[in-house]
Amino acid sequence: MDKRTLLTENLLKKVIQGKRVGDFYPFIQGDDAQMEHYISHLVGEIGGLKGLLYEADFDHYGSGFASYVSVFLWQKEEEEVLANGEVSMKGLWLYISRLAPVVIMGTNNTQ
Repeated sequence: MDKRTLLTENLLKKVIQGKRVGDFYPFIQGDDAQMEHYISHLVGEIGGLKGLLYEADFDHYGSGFASYVSVFLWQKEEEEVLANGEVSMKGLWLYISRLAPVVIMGTNNTQ
């Protein structure tokens, strides 16, 4: 799906209503279980890259449905043990949409 097509007013309204948009499986003709399987497989493939560690959060947030899965990726050598014993990691956040074929990413440190 071309990004110009994805950002049409009609498609954005559907996403806001919690409806899936996209032009490939499971965004079309897929149910919630198939979407979770697709994203689980995608996260596993990303996490399987040599030298990468990851934590994925598939849970729903707050009182309702989360429209994304958050994934934090880092390399073991980017870990730092702080004076209080906590571990700080420099890495990359991915937010994988359950409603559209979109991933948002950004850098961050986490403890």
